[in-house]
Amino acid sequence: MKSKAFSLIEVLISITILSTLLIILLNVKGQNLFLIEKMKDVQFNNTIIALGAHSDTDKKSKIYIKDIIKTPDNNLRKQLKDTKVMIKKDLLNQKVLTINDWKVTIKNYETKFTFDKQIKLFYSFELSL
Repeated sequence: MKSKAFSLIEVLISITILSTLLIILLNVKGQNLFLIEKMKDVQFNNTIIALGAHSDTDKKSKIYIKDIIKTPDNNLRKQLKDTKVMIKKDLLNQKVLTINDWKVTIKNYETKFTFDKQIKLFYSFELSL
């Protein structure tokens, strides 16, 4: 006589396989949520540093982002309230080139932005006649 129902062992094996797959999927979801939160933090930090990069600094300064951004959004204002960026601009080298009667001065700068233990370096140059 052929049985058309599942045996107990088949049900137990299928439940074990399904529960293993469910645990694996929940673990992957947790890792993805962690990576998404980490990327949001990195994006926010990069935005803050980019805002600091657009400020006018000569040598060394500490700027508060709330002074640069004026926004009606209360949540963003609270988040930016005590946010500061340390900026240090150093002259790396300076060269004076003489072409015919023209003197061209080339200055290379390294600007270091520090925010929330994250350091970004920007390099720039200035040409003057």
